[in-house]
Amino acid sequence: MRLDWSTLSPAELLAEAEGFQHDNDDGSDCYFDPSEAQWSLQVIDPASVDAFESDEAAKTWISEEIAALRKDGMDSRAALYESMILDGFEDPVIIGACNGRRAIWDGWHRTAIAMVRCELLLAILGD
Repeated sequence: MRLDWSTLSPAELLAEAEGFQHDNDDGSDCYFDPSEAQWSLQVIDPASVDAFESDEAAKTWISEEIAALRKDGMDSRAALYESMILDGFEDPVIIGACNGRRAIWDGWHRTAIAMVRCELLLAILGD
């Protein structure tokens, strides 16, 4: 059964974010205490996220990630990303926003794939 993300309350979105606060923490203000933010589900342009300089950079990065996974014997994970490139995906990324910046807490691969597919990105956004 597929989760309908649009039905989640701000408290439920907060709970999702709490699990990823430190996964990609670069020490910036965008990795704040999740309980101090307002969380909402939004559709955003993946280029608005502080991640990849261009669609081409995202394509190069995800291709290198897939190649590294295959080299390391992680074929099922590589195949997952390849299928997401072909078919898309449904789960949102989690983003902390501050000072005009949007930093990924969870979802680097999905952000790159959205850019490769020239699609908008579903995001749980905290600011």
